[in-house]
Amino acid sequence: MKPLLHTCSFSITLILFGGSLTQKQGQVFQLQNTKRQIKQELKDQLHTSTFDDCRSEVTVLNDNSMMQKWEFCHKNFSQAWKNAEQHHRKLKHKYLEKDHSSALYMYTKSLLQPVNQNFKSANGTGKLKEMLESHSLFSFLSEAIQILKHSQVTCLSTIFQSESLLHLNISNKQVRFSTFILGSDEWNFTRNISCFEVHSCFGADITYYSALKQNNQVLIPPYEIFKVTDVQTETKECRIIYRLRSNLNCVYNKESNMLHPISSFLTTVLCDCFYWWWSDYL
Repeated sequence: MKPLLHTCSFSITLILFGGSLTQKQGQVFQLQNTKRQIKQELKDQLHTSTFDDCRSEVTVLNDNSMMQKWEFCHKNFSQAWKNAEQHHRKLKHKYLEKDHSSALYMYTKSLLQPVNQNFKSANGTGKLKEMLESHSLFSFLSEAIQILKHSQVTCLSTIFQSESLLHLNISNKQVRFSTFILGSDEWNFTRNISCFEVHSCFGADITYYSALKQNNQVLIPPYEIFKVTDVQTETKECRIIYRLRSNLNCVYNKESNMLHPISSFLTTVLCDCFYWWWSDYL
């Protein structure tokens, strides 16, 4: 049973616990329910507005300060990776490996770099895209989030503060971040130009493995899609605040550069996984 759980538990986390189902709603799935009933409920949830959301346009949130930190990280990759291998946190989560811990340490360490206000993104040349999508680092961070999510079955609320002013017409629209971003529950008023209050269902708490001394650090991946639920300007905390809520209907695929629905053909697999996972849990 354990290999099956390892294969399926992340998908269960995302779809069952990620968004439309809260912990209270999850309680309705009792063992006396048949797998047929569970399948039907999953199908209903998966089909609700899924395809409409995945056909909608998505605005990419490009944070200039984050771009700069990633570029610095890329230019010093060998040195930064060597340092991360020496200082990464001791592993304490099942299935997490040294490379995952090193990637998390390296990523968070890069966030300490100062921002050059005269920095110009290299996005137009295409080179920055290669930097940001470095296969190894992207993969290690993605895998680390998925593994850590095994023990974090609920969505997480966090705050991401940017040093860049982002005036965007995105109210009630769908958005995603251009790269991984890190949120926490601590306000830093030296970085309060643009702020994002994020309800993430794909992100994971990486506080233990971070190089930063902050509480409740949540790493959010660039493939997670959000709905902008509210925008406020000139608040006491930030010049502009965007409130984002995760959309579990679809995810961004960087290979095809498209949104893909969480397909209903997964229903059968998810049902079996959940049924046996719940039995094993009890």
